[in-house]
Amino acid sequence: MSEFPEFPQLETAHKSSGEVYDHVQRAFHWIMAIIIIVAVLLGLWASFLIPGTPLRRALLEVHKSFGMISLLLIVPRIAYRLLVPGPTELAHGTALTRAAAHGGHLLLYILMIVMPVSGYLFSGAGGYSLPFFGLFSWPRIVPQDDALSKLGQAIHDWAAWVVYAMLLVHVAAVVVHEVFTPHSALARMLPSWKRRSDP
Repeated sequence: MSEFPEFPQLETAHKSSGEVYDHVQRAFHWIMAIIIIVAVLLGLWASFLIPGTPLRRALLEVHKSFGMISLLLIVPRIAYRLLVPGPTELAHGTALTRAAAHGGHLLLYILMIVMPVSGYLFSGAGGYSLPFFGLFSWPRIVPQDDALSKLGQAIHDWAAWVVYAMLLVHVAAVVVHEVFTPHSALARMLPSWKRRSDP
């Protein structure tokens, strides 16, 4: 059972084995994990600074840039996930825990869309900058509207708390798999690690 509906799946050289994710899936996972963690840390840092200060503005410029990269990557990531199967599920666990895992994965995908879109809405409708690492500015495709900007800000702020919680849950789940079960979930995303034998 997958967190996504079943679609015709591609038979490619990148297809995951029964044990680990393929190299494209691993690349998407770790690249986006780094981008999201950096964006979260920059956003948190900026939230403790006085509005309007040069450091806060600089941090938010980079924060926005990473956010837009994550939005661009999520589309091919979801497409690849739908078309190319992942490895088989780990055998242990109840139906409830597996359903919770699928629900958590789906929520993470939703957040990876909601966060950058709401951030863009907040900045675009508020007349704020839409930078990409100082190289260029993204097109402003929403009208400048204070109410729309505040809506984007509210969604972004509340969704950020959900992101913090989901990241903690995600890390905790990996730790539980590594410490308390005979199956290594992390090894499926890091195939170079020595896999533990099933009992």
